[in-house]
Amino acid sequence: MRIAIQVNGANVILHEDSLALSSQLSPRMSTAEFDVEGEERWDTPSLAIADAPAIGGYTFPITKQEVKIDRGATPFENCAIANAPALGGNATYIDHYFGGYIAGVERKLTGVRRYYHCTAQDYNTRLKSILVTKTYTSQTEQAIINNLFATYWNEIDTTTYVSGTNTLSIEFPRIFLDEALNQLAELYGKEWYIDYEKKLHYFTASAVPDAPFELSDAPALTTKVPYANLDYLSDVTRLCNWVTVVGRTDAGTDIIVVRQSSTSYAKYGQWYDDKYVDYAINTQAWAEAVGDAIL
Repeated sequence: MRIAIQVNGANVILHEDSLALSSQLSPRMSTAEFDVEGEERWDTPSLAIADAPAIGGYTFPITKQEVKIDRGATPFENCAIANAPALGGNATYIDHYFGGYIAGVERKLTGVRRYYHCTAQDYNTRLKSILVTKTYTSQTEQAIINNLFATYWNEIDTTTYVSGTNTLSIEFPRIFLDEALNQLAELYGKEWYIDYEKKLHYFTASAVPDAPFELSDAPALTTKVPYANLDYLSDVTRLCNWVTVVGRTDAGTDIIVVRQSSTSYAKYGQWYDDKYVDYAINTQAWAEAVGDAIL
């Protein structure tokens, strides 16, 4: 099977077996590394990959260009996807292995062969460079998210996998877009990430489906599979069952809220204090929601 790699919308030739992917199902960034066959000339840095057909070859990739790594429908995965219809195949990619942007390019020379070692970060990385200045009053999570992306990054689909019916008022005073999503997620115990098709997933953590198999001491090699070298780590170095949340109203009055967990106290036999200060929190209800989320 040959993986199809597109850089800036054009197919490129993968250098030998150089592809390495690191995938995370969370806001943590996924990465890709691969080597692209180079052109014969090294002195045309202004050329973009999309210009390659016009000059009869491939030019080298540059940082910030979009990368897509996919596989076509069998048995046509070894051909360019654009040629699939002529061969009787499906002109769509059926597996999406990666989507993001080139973060670094290193030119290399092996004998007479030139190639470019590329490192890429997935679409989530762009959220860390988009500043948000917005205020919302009595709107649902869904409406807030829809407006944020319609305003700042309208390429992202925020309808297919976004579910949020809680109503709130919130201000984002010049923070990054991923920080805005994190604030919403923390309030209501949600998780989020952008997938390789530029679709935002925003969901309750408990809604994540179970794996279609289970680990077992008596595996049947169907729905029950064996395991080895199991390590279990219990870490209470950041244990908190009593938290003080400090915010500030728009009028400048401090908000101080204390939340506690009697269930945790019953388990550990004492209170473990913590403090959270964020002056962007401007209502009592917001402060209480943040405290509950910490616990």
